[in-house]
Amino acid sequence: MLGQKEILKITRLAGYPVSESSLRNYIKEELCTGAIDTDKGISTQGRSAFYPFLTAIEAAVAKDMLKKSGRRLENKHVHFARWLGTRFIDGAVRPFDIDDLFKAIDEYRLLMESRRVNAKVDFNSEFALNLAYEWLFKFCKLYFAVNIVKEVVNVPQAVSFKGINDLYLTTTAWGTIQPIYGNTEDCIVVDTSKRSLTLGFVTYYY
Repeated sequence: MLGQKEILKITRLAGYPVSESSLRNYIKEELCTGAIDTDKGISTQGRSAFYPFLTAIEAAVAKDMLKKSGRRLENKHVHFARWLGTRFIDGAVRPFDIDDLFKAIDEYRLLMESRRVNAKVDFNSEFALNLAYEWLFKFCKLYFAVNIVKEVVNVPQAVSFKGINDLYLTTTAWGTIQPIYGNTEDCIVVDTSKRSLTLGFVTYYY
């Protein structure tokens, strides 16, 4: 568990510095994980809060997606991207299975309706899925970039899933993150059964 200052420091190391007020807003909008020992997930006056390492990575991803030049995303877009992206890495949704993906979108709409919130996915399905792929891709890359920041290591531009052959996420010529068919050895491998990310001989558990 990490204190708020440590979380903000990690976002700076990731290259996407988040302010204290932005962190509070991201947690409130469910764009990143909140503190586990508080009611609302944020620190309150006179009481320290402790956050998981995931908070820093998710906050950095949110900052990157919201501030990316050439487009304008709203919190609702990142909210959905994180929701589906975390279901990918938790193994609840198969990332390249069309039936699973559309069922997940319907599940999200029902979840929002049950919370008496207008379904936040009011954009086309292809765009929604690309956002989720982008969130997952950036989450994996930043997880490694922050942990190995003291070493001269280039984090690869590809993410694959153990057990899914010849299909991985990578950056297209248009700057979007999409699944590509082919073989690549230089990639981050997600193992949902172990909740781990592996690059070469280095493994981190999320």
